[in-house]
Amino acid sequence: MIKINLLPQELRKKMNAMRILSPLVILAAVLFLLATFFFYGDYFRARSVYKSVKKEWVRVNPAMAILNGKVYPNGGGREERDSR
Repeated sequence: MIKINLLPQELRKKMNAMRILSPLVILAAVLFLLATFFFYGDYFRARSVYKSVKKEWVRVNPAMAILNGKVYPNGGGREERDSR
């Protein structure tokens, strides 16, 4: 169907570009805010997991050093062990 506007030019409704763009701008802003909140939540979750893993690693680190042979339980260094 063809729409014909027979009103004079001064009485016709003009298609304003802002009227078309405003829903797109609002949609883009909402999507940006949702993505921002999602990534902030992901960051805070990852940071809390990192802190808990670091706390666990600080607790386990001395035992791992003994297992890797970098520190000896009797306090002797590598040179002392190798000379025996």
